[in-house]
Amino acid sequence: MNDQPGMTETISPQDDNSTSIFDATRFKIIAIGVIAALAGLMSGLDIGVVAGALDLFGKEYNASTIALEWVVSSMMAGAAAGALSAGWM
Repeated sequence: MNDQPGMTETISPQDDNSTSIFDATRFKIIAIGVIAALAGLMSGLDIGVVAGALDLFGKEYNASTIALEWVVSSMMAGAAAGALSAGWM
């Protein structure tokens, strides 16, 4: 504190922004972690759906092993294309 008349004490902007920068960085890290976790859950869900439908698909259409492999690959390629196109939205 300054004891001289007419002198005021100011707080530098660096002191005020240090907490808000930390909060913004922490929020970004948490958001990235949540999005990555949701992506992992969605991948597991996709694999589970294909695994459940694959047996019925093979029996219904008398599909060979190669045809079933194409079904799984097509679903994964479709998921990748959907993820890439959703990034542009």
